[in-house]
Amino acid sequence: MRQIERYGKMVWENEEFEDQRKGNCLCHRCGRINIETGGGECPAAQQFYATCKEFGCAFILTRCSLWTPQTAQQAHQ
Repeated sequence: MRQIERYGKMVWENEEFEDQRKGNCLCHRCGRINIETGGGECPAAQQFYATCKEFGCAFILTRCSLWTPQTAQQAHQ
């Protein structure tokens, strides 16, 4: 574990898993959302984003009933 600044907050981070978040989180491959804007059209992602922003958390979402495949254009962004 290490303490590090992320987005203006000092947080504790498990460095063993940090590099796996984007590759394993369903949100990063979902056609409903835009990670950069905090959720887009997904109410679950909007709530997760608000919690992450408030508390300096990061989640790896591995199960979701709202997940939708990305279009080819979204996948290349």
